[in-house]
Amino acid sequence: MKEIFGSVNYYGIGNIIRNYCGFSKILPLPVSIQHGWYLAAVQHDAKKNAGENWYWSKEIESQYNRKYSDIKTRATGAPFIYHLWNIGYQEMPIEQRKGSIVFPAHSSDFVTVDYNYEKFAAMLDGLPEKYKPITVCIYYIEHEKGMDRFFKEKGFQIVTNGMSLYQSDFLHNYVDNTKDKLYAFSNEPTSALIYASLMGLTAFYFGPTVKEFLVDKPLPAEIKMFEQRKKITNHWQVLFRFPDCDRSKQKEYCDLVAGKDVLLEKKDMRNLLYRILFSRRFLFFLTIAFFARFKLIKIMYRKSKQLLMGNNEY
Repeated sequence: MKEIFGSVNYYGIGNIIRNYCGFSKILPLPVSIQHGWYLAAVQHDAKKNAGENWYWSKEIESQYNRKYSDIKTRATGAPFIYHLWNIGYQEMPIEQRKGSIVFPAHSSDFVTVDYNYEKFAAMLDGLPEKYKPITVCIYYIEHEKGMDRFFKEKGFQIVTNGMSLYQSDFLHNYVDNTKDKLYAFSNEPTSALIYASLMGLTAFYFGPTVKEFLVDKPLPAEIKMFEQRKKITNHWQVLFRFPDCDRSKQKEYCDLVAGKDVLLEKKDMRNLLYRILFSRRFLFFLTIAFFARFKLIKIMYRKSKQLLMGNNEY
């Protein structure tokens, strides 16, 4: 079912949470959920009407609490970890894994990226043999732009996790595309490298510099996140340094930002969701939302009836 709060529809997150804790398939999830790694609190995932806003870690939750005092929050860990639990993920033996998967920097609804794709393909082609074969996982926006052609020319295998933000098996496809690799590469700070580390791969920040351009009329919060994104580069260049990163420190960082220390047990999550759903605060929101939608339907019906009557005059 379509979830009330937008981000819960991204990448199959809502299904992951339902499958993990056994929450009803017909009742709405009463929470907004952080769908990817963030540098800072952004308005997109600060829903005043949500029963609670769920974030990956205590650190990012505290940022939201400082910035948005009128929302209810909780740190519950990254949905990706719950997905790994849902599927019983286990690292493949190292002798059965080989090569690398690459996640080129990609655009979003509010940022367009630009860099030398041809140079990136050449840099990957020049990697030592231990990092090959190379599979390039293209985000659907870049795929639609035809940017995969630069990597195809080098003979790399091209895959994608999904052709839409709303594809429910997006994260499942991520696991399938990644599980038999030893290394992961990206030329931007990204959830993809964090997920790869959680799966046992060594992740590298590697490739040409990325230029980012904000789309028209960005929100102030998005501008701030855009500025802060630049500041994280130096930190990631150390933690994910190619070729000699400290794997233990990288894993420690990824475990922390993914909220491994705040994950909920199945029963605790299920009971919490029902408690939030049937709370007076959230039921009040649902009532208001229902009547607002009912009123909108009535207005649309009247308008369509007027149009039909007008057409009949001819």
